[in-house]
Amino acid sequence: MRYADGVTDDPETTPSSLVPGPCIACGYDLRATRTDTVCPECGTDVRRSLPTIDVRTEDVRHLETLRIGARTMQTAIITLVSAAGLGLLGWLIDGPATITLGCFVALIGVLMMAFAALLLADPDDDAQPHAPLRLIVSFGALALLLSPLLWGAAIVAAVILKWMASAAGAALFLAVPILAATLLCTVLVAGHRLIRAIGTDIKSTDIIGAADLSARATRRVIVIGWAAAVAGVVAIAPPHTVILQQVAALTGIVAGLLALHAAWRLFVLMQTLRSGIKVLIDAAPTGTHTEPAGTLPP
Repeated sequence: MRYADGVTDDPETTPSSLVPGPCIACGYDLRATRTDTVCPECGTDVRRSLPTIDVRTEDVRHLETLRIGARTMQTAIITLVSAAGLGLLGWLIDGPATITLGCFVALIGVLMMAFAALLLADPDDDAQPHAPLRLIVSFGALALLLSPLLWGAAIVAAVILKWMASAAGAALFLAVPILAATLLCTVLVAGHRLIRAIGTDIKSTDIIGAADLSARATRRVIVIGWAAAVAGVVAIAPPHTVILQQVAALTGIVAGLLALHAAWRLFVLMQTLRSGIKVLIDAAPTGTHTEPAGTLPP
C-alpha cells in the first residue's frame, strides 16, 4: 500500500495511480496539473479525475492511524512551544509558579509526542522493509512514555534509602531526565528516517524534501542542545566564573531559537504527511473507508 501523497509538480516522479487523466467534466488533459488544484479549462476539482486506487479496508484504517499520529504530533509541538513561552514568562517575572506550570505543560507535550510517534510507527503487512526503523521508534517512544514512572520510582527509592540530600540522590534524579532526553533524540532521528523512507517508496518529493529539512533542523538542535546542557552544568559548578555563565546563557539562547525553527519544520512535515494521506483516502473507493470494522461483505 502507499502511505502518502506522492504528488509532485513533475508527473514523471508521481506514482501512476495518482496521476489524473482526462477531466471527467470536459476531457482536458490533467497529467501536468497538480491534484490540489482545479481543471484550468472548466474549474472542476482535479481530485475527482483521479483513477481508483485499490486500497483495502485495513489499509485505510492504517492510513487513518498515521493521520491521527501526524495530527497528535502537531498538537504536541504546539504544547511544547506553549511550555517554552510559560517558562520564559516565569523567568522574566521571576514567578516560580509560572515556571512550574511550564514544566508540567512541557511534560505533557513530550508524552504526547511519544504517543504520536507510536501511532506513526504503527506497522502493517507491507511495511516490513522498514521494520527496524519502526521498532526503534516504537521502543523509544514507549520507553519515553514510561519515563515519568521511572522518575517517580527514583524519588521513592531515594526517600527509602535516605539519598535525598546526597550526591547519589542527585545523580539518580539527573539520570532519568538524561535518559528521557536521549530517548527523545533517538525517536526524532529514527522517526525522520522512517518518514523519509516512506516518501522514497512512493517517490513523493514533497515528503522527502520536508523530511530532509526537518531532519537537518532537528540534528542542529540536538547538537547545540546538548552543548547548552553541558555549558549550563559547568557554569553552575564552582568557581562560578562570569564568562562561563555568559557562554552558557548564549548557548541556551541559540539552542532555543534553533528549537523553534526545528519545531516549525516538524510541524510542516506533519502537515505534508496529513495532506498526502488525505489524497490516498479520498482517492480510494468510497466503500473502502466507510465500511465499519467487523462488517461482513454482502
